[in-house]
Amino acid sequence: MKGKMTLGAAWSVLFVFMFVLAVAGYNSVSSTADDSSWESRLEAAATLGEVRGVYVYAPRGSEVQKAAAKKLEAILKPILAAATTFEEVWEVCRDAPRGSEVWKAALEKMLSLATTLEEARKVSVYAPKGSEVRKAAAKKLEALWSNTK
Repeated sequence: MKGKMTLGAAWSVLFVFMFVLAVAGYNSVSSTADDSSWESRLEAAATLGEVRGVYVYAPRGSEVQKAAAKKLEAILKPILAAATTFEEVWEVCRDAPRGSEVWKAALEKMLSLATTLEEARKVSVYAPKGSEVRKAAAKKLEALWSNTK
């Protein structure tokens, strides 16, 4: 019985020790400590995926994230202009920073290209509540729904 208690106490001490080390290590790492690292990643990013990765994983609200959003919009504008199908525009909408001009333009273009209930529903769900795009998507959904009966 004494052996089990000793083993249990040893495990408890080990757990507490590991927990303290984990907390101390976590607190010593600042989310902004690596800003130079994020800046260099953004400067080196050349593709849509690389820039998107910096935007998504950079510290929220940081200058690096804001710069990545601008770079992302610059990459996505010509892609959106060249997009001719709903799926192509949907991909731009998913990659664009939410609330950006490219994102808003992509939603409007998606609405104009939506020809099925599923596509109109996707626009309606993704558009901000109370926006003109959402209201227009609801009307389009209603029109498409009445045509299927």
